[in-house]
Amino acid sequence: EDYDLLDDEEEGDDDLGQMLFRSHSDVHQGIVEVMSVDDDSVNQLIIEGLLVPHGYVVTPALSGEEAMAVVESRDYLPDVILLDCQMPGRTGYDVCSDLRRTYPETLPVIMIGADAGEDNILRGFEVGANDYIKRPFNRAEVLARIETQLRLKTLWTSEVDHARSAKLLNKMLPPHIMAQLKAGSNMIAESHAEVTILFSDIVGFTTLAATHSTAEIIIMLNQMFTLFDALVDKHGVYKVQTIGDAYMIAAGHDEVSRNLHCQRVYEFAVDMLEEVKKVKMPAGASPLQVRIGIHSGPAYAGVVGVKCPRYCFFGDTVNTASRMESTGHPMCIHVSQQSRDSLETAVEWADCGLSEVKGKGKMQTFFAKLGPWEEAMRLRNPPPSTSSTASEHGRLGTPVETPKERKNPPPLMATLENCSPENSPGAASHSPATRALSVAASPLSLCEDNEMRGWMLQVLSDG
Repeated sequence: EDYDLLDDEEEGDDDLGQMLFRSHSDVHQGIVEVMSVDDDSVNQLIIEGLLVPHGYVVTPALSGEEAMAVVESRDYLPDVILLDCQMPGRTGYDVCSDLRRTYPETLPVIMIGADAGEDNILRGFEVGANDYIKRPFNRAEVLARIETQLRLKTLWTSEVDHARSAKLLNKMLPPHIMAQLKAGSNMIAESHAEVTILFSDIVGFTTLAATHSTAEIIIMLNQMFTLFDALVDKHGVYKVQTIGDAYMIAAGHDEVSRNLHCQRVYEFAVDMLEEVKKVKMPAGASPLQVRIGIHSGPAYAGVVGVKCPRYCFFGDTVNTASRMESTGHPMCIHVSQQSRDSLETAVEWADCGLSEVKGKGKMQTFFAKLGPWEEAMRLRNPPPSTSSTASEHGRLGTPVETPKERKNPPPLMATLENCSPENSPGAASHSPATRALSVAASPLSLCEDNEMRGWMLQVLSDG
């Protein structure tokens, strides 16, 4: 029940991954290893004779230095360490202190000593021991204490796993959804009157991925998404998901972001344009560019999935936000009229007019006057072409006669010189002699290509 074991705001857990090391039983089919650290070989034989019949593997070490060397040389730990307090040189207290600096809680250490005075016991606990056994010991007591430490270790590991899962869920699901899950809700479905959705996408990502190694692309995406994730916390929005190079956020779905949800998303988008400039690109690649699209409107949301649950958004608002991104321009913020009208902060806009949006028809959209917005507007509204006017007035502006102005055009004269084998198909079968051919006015008179016109006349004459 304690989902707060790991507080999201406390990054000092440095992740319990550093505290979770594999034990001998994890890599050897559940066989438990007990390391006995004692400089007395007789005591070693006693421990071995006690534990081996009960299925334990006993690894002896005759000094603290030997024990540390064995532990550091392997990629797994003993399941339990029995540590003699009164060894010459480095005592058991010194060895326990060294162990705890590297393995804070995952390695149970039971101290064994002839002096079970209160001071010695307290000293053992102060350096990190989990238990203390007085010598000469009762065999049943040793077995019971070892079993107890193994059960405590299993319980501790389970709590850590639970806490790590809870922390991961806190990153995947909004806080208000986590609260409902803790309260026992199994079905979470919501309807929101208005939210704001943002989509972003890398320009030319397919080409970029095809021309660089996988490692380079992953490093680049990790840099970019890490920068964007920091903006999520800064602006109080929710990261819905990433798909490939696409990044989706939402606001307005909870009490925290409901106020000024469009403002939060817009300011997030503005910061995105600056953050992408910091991403280090693979060698030979152009600077990173993204398209950004924003739309506001009603949406449905809920938790879907069991193995990897996600808080997802559905509905026309999501689709329209995606269209705003796909019809946008590199390094520009493209928004719908609904989002523009929802913004309470003065923003300079460039009106794109009515744009054709797939699945929506004509929509009024806008570019924020940031980045290369003027270039985006020129591409959307190109100046009228002057080529037709120029063709009607000649190169120096002198009017020329157009086909519509030609009344009663003269007969067209052509010779077979224009129908040589290299200029017209099938002409090789005819005599190269020159003959004159007069053709009455026809659509051929409008053909300005002499070679083509001669070939067509030859075909007509053959017929």
